[in-house]
Amino acid sequence: MITIEEPCHLHDLYHAFGISSLGEGDPIAGANLLVAMASALAALQKPGCCLMDSLGSTIGVGTSLIVTGPLSVALVDEKILSGMALRQDNLAHLLRREHSKNRGTMDGCCLHPVTSPDFGESLRESFVENPSLPSILLDQNTERLMGLLLRDPSPSTLLDLRERPAVFVRGSKPAQLAKQLNQSHLGRPFVNARIDELGDFARLGGIVAAVTGGRGTTIITDPDGLLSDVLRTGPPATNWASRTIWLGDGQAGIESSENRGGSGSVLDAIQSRFNIAMDIAWGSRIGNLSHAAEVRVEFSEGQMRWIEFLRKLEPSFSGITGTARNLHATLLFGLQALVGAVNVPSGFKLQVEQVGALAKWVVERMILVQGEVKRLAESVRRQRLEVSVILKLGDGPLCARDLVRKFHALPTEECFGVLHDLQAAGRVHHSGGRWRLIKVPEHAPYDSRQPVYDV
Repeated sequence: MITIEEPCHLHDLYHAFGISSLGEGDPIAGANLLVAMASALAALQKPGCCLMDSLGSTIGVGTSLIVTGPLSVALVDEKILSGMALRQDNLAHLLRREHSKNRGTMDGCCLHPVTSPDFGESLRESFVENPSLPSILLDQNTERLMGLLLRDPSPSTLLDLRERPAVFVRGSKPAQLAKQLNQSHLGRPFVNARIDELGDFARLGGIVAAVTGGRGTTIITDPDGLLSDVLRTGPPATNWASRTIWLGDGQAGIESSENRGGSGSVLDAIQSRFNIAMDIAWGSRIGNLSHAAEVRVEFSEGQMRWIEFLRKLEPSFSGITGTARNLHATLLFGLQALVGAVNVPSGFKLQVEQVGALAKWVVERMILVQGEVKRLAESVRRQRLEVSVILKLGDGPLCARDLVRKFHALPTEECFGVLHDLQAAGRVHHSGGRWRLIKVPEHAPYDSRQPVYDV
């Protein structure tokens, strides 16, 4: 499905980031890890983080993921999520220690006590010592200052952090996650939940909806690859999953080697770069001196092409345009943060076309996975229907009309299709307007096709 000019961009990106090495010999897992790294760096940003072009157009960054399969989950857990959890735990420890040192003080206060009966004037006074506000803006009128206050999050004070310290939230049970979300920092949490059994998909639906609806980001890990199983069950358990980007093990949709090579320099020390980029992102997130990042990129034309690409895929994956709308922007932001964390080797340059090819690869693999799951589910359903028809004909010959009546809501056209398939397989015979079962030896297989699965 990748257009003719894009494989070269994709292979150049494999080469530039050492994808096979990143995935410990598996380029699929390596690409999944790289996408998850970029998404995690975007997820850590303050509310309002975006790409901005020269005309002032913006697009927000942050994409929710499902990582499925043992290798991809193991890599993402070790290389990304463990570091996130460590930093969150260290933040909580520092806040507890600071609280014990300053118990009973007003260290958390940000705004001055009200010294004027007019709220706006008191608010102006409080801005004077606000280190994140450019001093030139203090000459603006009160309405302008109040508008700035409402547009951007207030600076995080020690008291704010103490009351809402949860940047990264991790758990496996909805109640456990919900409790932590009440303490989410700036209302933009980065949430990791683990799938251990099929029922977890339905149980986590409310949490995922609450987080993403509030502009937070989720990364769901599914080490046992249960996503394919739950997709076969259909709604409602899969509704939220279909609004999330999937990163899964397997070889569908990509060449399994990097033998075609690539051009340009190779970026070194990816894991070290990511750790440094993560440190920078955490510092920016909880610090007072920086606003939400606005990365200058001429993205508008590329975004229009991206939306056009997604719309063409809607017949294959309903809702993909909304689900993947800001995936390209998220990867642009996150990969630039990764590359820029440390000086790059001579000759290295991240190409926008490479990022676009990676984004398309992610979406196209989602569609391939969904298509394979649907085909398997339909094959299993059809085989079970054929078995049911054989069992019903075991009581004696039936016309198609009488056979349909023995089923609940079986379309007549589909019944004829099943009968004709069974006739071609030598299992039934049609004569005199009735369908008869052909007796076969007990040891004969039902069909030379796939066996009937109990799903």
